Parts: sequence; structure tokens; C-alpha cells
Amino acid sequence: MSRTLGIIAEYNPFHNGHLYHLKTSALKSGADAIVCVMSGDFVQRGEPAILDKWIRAKMAVDHGADLVIELPFLYACNNAEWFARGAVRILNGLGCIDVLSFGSEGGDLAVLKRTAEIITGDSEFEAQIKAKMQEGISYPSARYEALKAVAEKQHAQVLKSPNDTLAVEYLKQMLLTNSAMQPMAIRRVHDTPEEEDSNLRPNTNSAMEPMAVRRVHDTPGAEDSNLRQNTNSARKPMAVQRLN
Repeated sequence: MSRTLGIIAEYNPFHNGHLYHLKTSALKSGADAIVCVMSGDFVQRGEPAILDKWIRAKMAVDHGADLVIELPFLYACNNAEWFARGAVRILNGLGCIDVLSFGSEGGDLAVLKRTAEIITGDSEFEAQIKAKMQEGISYPSARYEALKAVAEKQHAQVLKSPNDTLAVEYLKQMLLTNSAMQPMAIRRVHDTPEEEDSNLRPNTNSAMEPMAVRRVHDTPGAEDSNLRQNTNSARKPMAVQRLN
């Protein structure tokens, strides 16, 4: 039975960390096709991307993606919650995505899912946020302090890591939309290099550090033969497609 993998990213630009995430996700999910939802020419907080969307889409296709869909400006340039909301709903709308893979500093899907459940509909959590904000602290900091008050420390710590923060927002949107996609957390390779398959690890001599799949500013504080990367293939990169 065929399986389709969904990935949400900015690829600004596409680097070794993205390559590792894409290939590891494909291998672990057993996917036959990969669909990426990617920011367009403008990314975080309205900043222009380093490379235009066509070049970045081609880089993704050259390294294994089968389709790149543009995330509309409204979502791409918004905060983590709205970024996740737009991207997850696009993937849901396709009706063919089996697995949604995202980067994670911790790599503990159970912790990420529990954190998402708390911030999605816990009344005590919401009350704590209001109380903390009345003390004059920012919303991100209030959310962090509220999570510390109602959950275990490991759940609050999630909000101090950019990839984990975004992962929680993806999971939150999946809960809100009753998504049929299966979540998959891929731990960042440089956080636990001893645990990763050396065949999937990026070239550590490269100047490109495996950075976050998408850096989130609103936080408080040898290729496997089964994976596709035939750059000499006659297959042309598919155009970025935009869903309105």
C-alpha cells in the first residue's frame, strides 16, 4: 500500500539539516511520495527569503520531494500557531497525506503530544496564562509559566526549543482538525550524533550546520539506496503550487 509523507518547511535556504530530515523521514515512514508545504518569497515576520521560492522548491525536488506547495503569505509570515494552522490544513485538504514529519530537539513524540493536548483545551492552563499576563509578562513567557504550573517540567521545557515549539503547534492543529495524518518527530542529528545512522548523517565537514527546520522567534527564553536523489533524472522539478 502506498504512503505519502508530508513535510512543512521554509528551506531558507535548503541545507544539510533539511536533507537529513527529509531522507530520515522518508526512510522511517516508508513513503512512496513526499509533499512539502513551503513558504514563498517571504518568510518569518515578512522577511524576504534568501533565495526565491522557485529555486528553493527545485532544491527540495532535487533531493527527494515530489511536490512543493506554497504556504500563503498570511500563514508563512505569521507566528508559529498560524504558520502551523495554514500548513496543516493544506496537508489535510489534500486528503492523501499519511504521515506528517517534523524536526524536534527532544524527539519525544509522547511529550510533544501531551503538551499539545494541554495547550489545546486545558481550562486551568488558559486561566494561568491570563493570570501571568496580568502580571505584565509577554504571552510566550506567560504560556511557558502556565505550562510549568499545570504540567510536568518536561512539558514546559518543550516551549524553550524552537523546533519542539513548532512541533507542538502542528500537533495542536492536528487535534483541532481531527487530522488523519500520523505525526512523526525526527530528532535533530547534532543533538544526539551517537544515536543516528551514519549513513543519514549530514557531512559534518560542511559549513552548513543542521539548523532548525524553521526557526521560531516566539519562544521564551552515504545515502540509503532506497531513498531517491537522482539529480540526473529526466524528471523536471514540479512548479510550486499555491492553494487559495
